[in-house]
Amino acid sequence: MVTETIKIEGMSCAGACVRSVKQALSEVEGLTIKEVGLGYANVVYDASTDTAKLTRQAIQEAGFKPVN
Repeated sequence: MVTETIKIEGMSCAGACVRSVKQALSEVEGLTIKEVGLGYANVVYDASTDTAKLTRQAIQEAGFKPVN
């Protein structure tokens, strides 16, 4: 299992932006959300799957940009 902190650009508020990212990430199969805050998400996933790629896609689809 990999624990990763993903930096996220474009989040301008701690309320609606954080909820949007949490909602998007909750739909990624195999992903455990540890914490989402203004500008970041701490997640855990199995490195042998496509979960890292799907996580970044979910963040983009929510309207934000994963940086790392």
